[in-house]
Amino acid sequence: PMFTVTSGYYCWLQTHGVANALIMGTPAVGSSLILGSTEGALAVIATSVDVDVPIVGTIWGANGVDGEYCPVFLQID
Repeated sequence: PMFTVTSGYYCWLQTHGVANALIMGTPAVGSSLILGSTEGALAVIATSVDVDVPIVGTIWGANGVDGEYCPVFLQID
């Protein structure tokens, strides 16, 4: 999840490429992901509701499993 990093801390933030991410729901491989309602989780986009929400990445390699960390191809930048 995003947080404020002050000058007293070090931060590394990945914005592109494969990373493990907390998954909300059970998205299929290739599904577009957005920020979910659970803090720090990614959820599959609901096309009829989330048309103006930025896509964060795509589920990658295997179907997502609710509440577990799964590979995601990030596309934030």
